[in-house]
Amino acid sequence: MVCPHCGKELEELAVVRLLRSRVNFTSTLPRRGQVITCIECRKVLTAELAGFA
Repeated sequence: MVCPHCGKELEELAVVRLLRSRVNFTSTLPRRGQVITCIECRKVLTAELAGFA
């Protein structure tokens, strides 16, 4: 597969953990999550491009 942002072939992916910090209201969004990024350009990839869908 090829990164749609930088055009490099994806041999490795990085998984970055996200944590939502304090907000002044009650949120229905999850507090934690992960995103998949390209190792070369560090742009976020969709799960479909990474083959996880």
